[in-house]
Amino acid sequence: MQRKRLWRFYISLHYLLAGLFWLMISVMVYTNQIWISRNDWLQSFYPFICFLLFATNLWKWVGSLRITKEREIP
Repeated sequence: MQRKRLWRFYISLHYLLAGLFWLMISVMVYTNQIWISRNDWLQSFYPFICFLLFATNLWKWVGSLRITKEREIP
């Protein structure tokens, strides 16, 4: 039982860290600290893609927290 809880915690932590990573990349591309492509259209669209990846990971993180709380209640 303890091992399952620890495994869920690691999965939850992974979603949170992955989400923060994509948020960081999104901000760095938006502020032109990183150049992804020489194409201006792609360069302006890429922060939006990274932000969607951030939002997806954040949604999965919140969902994993909710599942963990629901399963702990007998």
